[in-house]
Amino acid sequence: DIVRTRTGKFMIVHFFTAIFEHIPEIRQFKVIQKDLDGIVIEYIRDSNFTPGLLTEIRARIIDYIDEPFEIEFREVQQIDPSPSGKPQIVESHLEKKI
Repeated sequence: DIVRTRTGKFMIVHFFTAIFEHIPEIRQFKVIQKDLDGIVIEYIRDSNFTPGLLTEIRARIIDYIDEPFEIEFREVQQIDPSPSGKPQIVESHLEKKI
């Protein structure tokens, strides 16, 4: 449940939950990392959602890591749970490549 950057910085799952718990306009989210250059954030919007929220989220992440890092937002209708049935907030594919 860790997102890593190319320079070795990292963000744990609680970093993301601390951001999104204060944004009720996003009902659910999932962070997906396939390489060290960035992440995809899948999200399900709720009422009163505005695209400006995504700009704020991106800024908070970039301010924290203080380095170039790609952040793509992808609106989805559903986020499937993990095989155990629990929500999986961070999905990392890095170990599979190392």
